[in-house]
Amino acid sequence: MGTQAPPSRNEILRRLGRADYERLQPHLQQVSIGVKQLVYEKGQKIDYVWFPESGVISLVKVLSDGIVVETGTVGNEGLVGLPAIFGVDTSSSRAFGQIPGRAIRLSAAVALEERRRGGLFGELVLRFANATVAMLARASPAIARIRSRNACAGGSS
Repeated sequence: MGTQAPPSRNEILRRLGRADYERLQPHLQQVSIGVKQLVYEKGQKIDYVWFPESGVISLVKVLSDGIVVETGTVGNEGLVGLPAIFGVDTSSSRAFGQIPGRAIRLSAAVALEERRRGGLFGELVLRFANATVAMLARASPAIARIRSRNACAGGSS
């Protein structure tokens, strides 16, 4: 079909039409993801949105009591750098490579501009954002139980 984007192993990029993909293509960079490679740190400016094609990127939050909680993992189904898609310059979490692989990264400014343009890219990242919110809502009770258990035990794990 002539309207399909070139093949990508990332589901968001793969679903773009050819015109959308070609508009983004000059801004896309292939990068490797190493184990424990920092993608961004809490409070750090998010310069890029990452679209994993293989491997996994882990998102973690350090709680006020020092407990580190994994809030999500992202593989080829999504993207990392979601705050930047909504115009938020910094992250409230840390993102790093958990399983080595490859990703395509796009500058945060271009990703924000493209999301604001609307169209299929905007729709796909909003769907991914919705799925992320739903996942976090399911994780919240588990995080509360861990914190409660640690408080009852008189320390952290």
